[in-house]
Amino acid sequence: MSLNVPRNKRLWYFALAVLACGLIALAYMHFIHPNLLTLPRISEIESMHAEIFELDHEVKSFEVDPSDFSKVLRPLTPARRDWLPADWASIGRISIRCRDGRPLIINLYRTGQPIGAFSLGTEIRSSDSIVSNYFRGGRDDQIEAVLRQAYWTSTRQNK
Repeated sequence: MSLNVPRNKRLWYFALAVLACGLIALAYMHFIHPNLLTLPRISEIESMHAEIFELDHEVKSFEVDPSDFSKVLRPLTPARRDWLPADWASIGRISIRCRDGRPLIINLYRTGQPIGAFSLGTEIRSSDSIVSNYFRGGRDDQIEAVLRQAYWTSTRQNK
């Protein structure tokens, strides 16, 4: 059975379907998972664990001192959503446990450009979301420097 719908009517239906999908994604982003897509306020953070991925594949893993929470997150702001992220090299990861029990993973990337990049999610792999959880913000060198400073502070306190 063949539908005899004129070609331009089919294009019109296709355009409506695309628009409907866009509206669904927008509703998802704003109403269903708004907390997933934003950095938490410092007052919402219970604990923070960070990892720095070295070029020699060594991983420096440490607990971030609560006094450094704002220092670690500050270089990521202001940030804007990146709808077309590239395949950047990972420089580290920040795992946050919020006071309400919600986990948050921030994957940090080296872009090789003036503006840095990161992704947000509740799991290590955040690319499975319908809505882009990738952001552009801060600078690669600032993000990495602050993370290394927090690592240095944590190792000095543990001695």
